[in-house]
Amino acid sequence: MSRMNYQDNSNIFSDVSMVTSGTTEPVGPTIPSDSGYGKTSDETWAKTEPLDDGKTEIAGQFDVNGKSVSPTVGWLICIKGPCKGEDFKLHTGWNYIGRGHGNEVNIPDPKVDRSNMAKIAYDDRSRIFVIAPGDSTRNLTYWGGKPLLMPTPISAYDVISVGDSDLMFVPLCGEHFSWEE
Repeated sequence: MSRMNYQDNSNIFSDVSMVTSGTTEPVGPTIPSDSGYGKTSDETWAKTEPLDDGKTEIAGQFDVNGKSVSPTVGWLICIKGPCKGEDFKLHTGWNYIGRGHGNEVNIPDPKVDRSNMAKIAYDDRSRIFVIAPGDSTRNLTYWGGKPLLMPTPISAYDVISVGDSDLMFVPLCGEHFSWEE
């Protein structure tokens, strides 16, 4: 699921009750109001993250057990850096890479921008993955050892470098498999 600004997309998660201070109001007895989760239906919850401008964004949608509602389409696996050996699930649509908790790929590397240093998308219609630079004006992302300056299709085992971390891309969906089949 792509990150969305709740205030600009209030019709999508109409059951989520939020205020502009970046917190959620209590919506049910099982999830505390200060947890950053808001109810989107009887079976799903949205993880929210406060933004610097005081608005709240939807960072992901999860079931009542905390599992992602969107199926995994691939992974980034850290092969160098502070989270070496960890894997990060990718889903359909944009997956943001950054140091902050609102990113789908959260890299605890001080040289990685807090949010949207780079992003990877999977398009289930064309069955391709694309990597694109994020909103960073300070730090570069590298793909295959070269600066990532424009959206580029990526392939299995490509290495993406952010800060002092290297991430290897491993797809699940593509030419041979798709959840839509």
